[in-house]
Amino acid sequence: MSVWKSPALVVLFALSLMALSASAQDHNTGYLTGGSTMFRVDANTLAVTTLYTPSGTAYGLAMDTDNKSLWFSQASPNSGLFKVDLNTLAITTILADTVSLFYPRDMVVNQDGDLVLTSQTGSGSAFGLFKYSGGTVSTIAMAPATATNWYGGLEIDIDTGKYVLQAKTSPYDLLAIDDAGTINTLGTGGNPRYSITQDIRTGDWYQGSFNKLYKLQPGSSTFALVTLTGPTIGYFYAIDCDRASTARPRIVGLHNNGGSTSILNFVDIATGAVTAQTVNHGIYNYETEFDRGNNLCTSKSGAGKWDIHLSFPSEAGKGYIVGMSFSGVRPGVPLGDGRTINLTLDDLTVVTVNNWIPGIFNPGPGVLDANGEATAGLNVSSLGTLGGLRVWAEAIVLDMGVVGTIADPVGLTLP
Repeated sequence: MSVWKSPALVVLFALSLMALSASAQDHNTGYLTGGSTMFRVDANTLAVTTLYTPSGTAYGLAMDTDNKSLWFSQASPNSGLFKVDLNTLAITTILADTVSLFYPRDMVVNQDGDLVLTSQTGSGSAFGLFKYSGGTVSTIAMAPATATNWYGGLEIDIDTGKYVLQAKTSPYDLLAIDDAGTINTLGTGGNPRYSITQDIRTGDWYQGSFNKLYKLQPGSSTFALVTLTGPTIGYFYAIDCDRASTARPRIVGLHNNGGSTSILNFVDIATGAVTAQTVNHGIYNYETEFDRGNNLCTSKSGAGKWDIHLSFPSEAGKGYIVGMSFSGVRPGVPLGDGRTINLTLDDLTVVTVNNWIPGIFNPGPGVLDANGEATAGLNVSSLGTLGGLRVWAEAIVLDMGVVGTIADPVGLTLP
């Protein structure tokens, strides 16, 4: 009989339904590259802080697994790969510009904690997808001759774990690339610029353009124009799906009018309604990236072993629980306040929530430390080859029996 019928799962249901009050998503701070400057933007107050003025154009951003440092890249005259400590603002040069990485562009941190990035190579003669791990650069895939530009946005698909890359010039293909370098086309069309994002609740992909937003739904192969109502959004280069909205996810975009002010645009996914908020700072958006940080991320700690990092800075000392699933992130568990626990409950959820096999799963429950941090774990080293089995993890903060912050889920592909 399935353990799904176990009364123990009543605990999770009770927590899900007891959302009497809710805190907002913890990471409301966004980090932006804005041409020649890097900024910190508080999404609540819209206060802007200049972090760093590089000697070349700043491009990609990716939060590291420690949630305290940010990877970034910049172009000539001091091009290369760098990291900034978000507490001290100290800059560390990771890799100077080389032939193998000529103008690194967009980037993500994968399930093992390695940096994956798009870049030109050979002094700009070709484009590719690369991995930086342990001081070494390796090639995942090179762009076909028909692809003239491979740095129009890079994300990781929550469903498959593949790297999703948007070509910025024709053909406007959205590509899915696995670690073996196999390239598949997810969709085409639209008029992409520099940013894509995925709505975890639906699996939809969004593509930012000049004054337009495009959507690719699961099962479709063509981007469709999203009908928008409200203020003119201008350039829509940096976009991110704000799942912290209690009513529904929003697409957050940024554009600059060429002067001393920039505009944060919030698009209601359900209605297409646009609301605009002015940021009194000239964030030049032509090569803009946005990173909202992580409440939950993973890094490989050994063969078949992963650390699961929790970071909820404003919720120190509160309880947490991590659940896992073999069944994905949809439809999830809807809460009474409009939010969703993005995990499909199954037998693995029961096992992990109750911590029945601590030698393999170490999910808690536990208490966040003074920094709002904790580390859970997954160790499948004793199970042999798992053939690419995929699992998902979700973390929630508990405060006096009430569901607080809900992390965005993470996925792991088990070799």
